[in-house]
Amino acid sequence: MSEICTRLPLKNNFTKEMFIQKCITWVTGSYHYGFKSIQYDVSSWKDFSVQSEKSKAMVQIKPYMDESRTLVGFRLMSPEEKALWISDCIYIDSEGKKEVLVQLDRKNFGPAEDRVELAKKPHIVKMFLDDCCDDGGMDIDDWFIKAEDNVDLCAAIINGLSNNTLPVVYLSCDKTGRAALNPKYMAKRLGGLAHVICESNIETSYLLKEKTYSNNPHTGYVGVFWPGESLCKKYRLDPYGDTMHLEHEIIDYIVQSLVNKLDFSTETFQRIAQLQLRQRIMLLSSENRQKQTLLDAANNMLDEALSGNSQSDDLDNFIASFDQEVSEYKARIKQLENERNSLQSQVDSYKDAFNNLDTVGSPIYELGQEPEFYVGECRDLITDILQQVQNKYDKKSHAYSLISSLIEQNPKSDANKKMLERVKRILSSGDDLNGSMKQDLKSLGFEIDASGTHYTLTYMGDPRFAFTLAKTGSDSRNGKNIFSDINRYLSVEKHLY
Repeated sequence: MSEICTRLPLKNNFTKEMFIQKCITWVTGSYHYGFKSIQYDVSSWKDFSVQSEKSKAMVQIKPYMDESRTLVGFRLMSPEEKALWISDCIYIDSEGKKEVLVQLDRKNFGPAEDRVELAKKPHIVKMFLDDCCDDGGMDIDDWFIKAEDNVDLCAAIINGLSNNTLPVVYLSCDKTGRAALNPKYMAKRLGGLAHVICESNIETSYLLKEKTYSNNPHTGYVGVFWPGESLCKKYRLDPYGDTMHLEHEIIDYIVQSLVNKLDFSTETFQRIAQLQLRQRIMLLSSENRQKQTLLDAANNMLDEALSGNSQSDDLDNFIASFDQEVSEYKARIKQLENERNSLQSQVDSYKDAFNNLDTVGSPIYELGQEPEFYVGECRDLITDILQQVQNKYDKKSHAYSLISSLIEQNPKSDANKKMLERVKRILSSGDDLNGSMKQDLKSLGFEIDASGTHYTLTYMGDPRFAFTLAKTGSDSRNGKNIFSDINRYLSVEKHLY
């Protein structure tokens, strides 16, 4: 699910090279991701992918250019214990306008009862603030704007006549000159997501009342204005209310509204992958047509030569070189036919891939309807199978080399193995389940039902994987037997040979 989205206008001198360097600095500058350095030349127009051995985080880069726009997608996928965070930064250069789209997604997994905190604004948003251009007369930064110095601009925003692209939070003041919320805090939290304007003089409200037909927030109200709209969502702090609660309510409203508005953007990481594939298909189709035209011309020349209708004035020279020309024509025709067939195969291959794009990129294998218990479970299963069947192929065969390449690019994680090892330690002790052991099992994804004479351990809430455990340790092998069943049904590793 999308957590945060924002789209920022960039300065005209900001280039795709500067964009890539900023994204790389963001990733390598954090110890959390485990990347010491990333080398990539965006002018190569090649896709790029690299994974951190330390954190298993992955960086992907996809560039695209056509006659009307240039797009560069930078994706960071960072796995955690119970979630996969996907941060996308898209550089957009279209019709002389440059922008950057930042989108943060979170894919949760684990027990249904788990709850995770709300996402924080990605640090990369703050890093792009210095590269943003003017937004309808307002700087894009983490400072608030004084309404007294910008009365006409405030009136244009309230009347829906301004040309800014980001929303505006307007903090009016009461009769004492104080706003309901802290403008510095709001500007800090919303920098790169929205502008914050604050009144400090009640006289400003009277001026705006005349210029906005009394539609301006006043006497302590807070208004949220969206670009091109004269209507606003208004908030007021209850005399006995919590200031922090109101601040977070407004921030959450803006974040969720931006997600709803930008989720339908046409310049996403997945869209770049689709555009790349379409461009390759069109290029191959064009080359195929050119090869066919040349092939037809060669066939016509050959037919003309074989029919004796040559226009050469020197018949003797023509006859002398006839055999050589026929041989060259035939060789060229054969070469063109082979190239055409090869190109057609590539076109068909790209069409198949285009029709089976995944939401996270262009995988070699589509996930089915059966959900994974953890991110990468299908990969671990397939890699384990490949490792076992590889020796069934001749080591000199292409299939053997393909399997080696797949295993190298898709190493197995130890998530499943570690989970089962912890379950084994808990259940094989022969002791009754105590509070600590139950908590450990729950943290691993098991729901525990103690309503009957036995414990029922259900993994990830899936009734297909429910296991019964005696409540007393009278049978010392009970826990080991239960683990044997759990291992049989939940392990992705199985000895096939």
